[in-house]
Amino acid sequence: MLMRFGLLRSRLLTASLALGATWLLALSSSATSLTGASLFWDAGTLGNGTLNLLGNAATSCTSDPVGGSCSLSSFTPLNGFYTVNSWTSSWDSEPFVTNNLNVTNNSANPLTFDVIVTAPVALTGPQTAMSGSIGITLTNTTGTAVLTDAGASVYRALIDGSVVRTLFDPTYTQTCTPPFCTITQNADFGVLPNPPETGPQANTDIAIRLRFSLSPGDSASITSVFNIDAVPEPATGALLGLGLVALAAARRLARPRAQRR
Repeated sequence: MLMRFGLLRSRLLTASLALGATWLLALSSSATSLTGASLFWDAGTLGNGTLNLLGNAATSCTSDPVGGSCSLSSFTPLNGFYTVNSWTSSWDSEPFVTNNLNVTNNSANPLTFDVIVTAPVALTGPQTAMSGSIGITLTNTTGTAVLTDAGASVYRALIDGSVVRTLFDPTYTQTCTPPFCTITQNADFGVLPNPPETGPQANTDIAIRLRFSLSPGDSASITSVFNIDAVPEPATGALLGLGLVALAAARRLARPRAQRR
């Protein structure tokens, strides 16, 4: 009997070491840089365009084997239609990604912004536990400040390019009327006291897409995060539980009889 439990303990230890090695390999092979980060703007009759946030000379990025961060501040394009007061993104193989933007509409028209940040991840699944949040602060400079959804959810969380969760869905409008006023609204999912929400397996990447329309002369600051964790299959969890019980029994039987009393 002792030999059987000893053999079982040895196999469980070997399996645990293999699992740990696999986890470390996945961690070390995870992304060191964002897959992409871009800002699309549309000023109606004034025109539109795209800003590659990673390809901008003013963008600063740092990374390590499991994640990193990027930032851009005080950037105004040559047309002068808007100013990116600040943009930051952080990501990690945990995995999570953030997409934070503070922008001012310098044009005479409402300006639509569409900002997407994509971070690569190691295989996470077969299901995921998802959580995320968004916070919007609208600042009025002239007249009445208005921020709307621009025809799509302001916040969209994506796994492998597919939308898995949204916040501030159409029709969403945020207004601030008194001169120089500010107003803030927040929304989240899978955040305490609510449990995480179940999502699909992540094979290659996760992303946050922010889309909104901002009134002329006004500013908006948006913070957002999307986080996932692996959820093991029920059978895997059951086998792990049985393995732990067997390992505990093996340890008990391996003790001298006097210590088991």
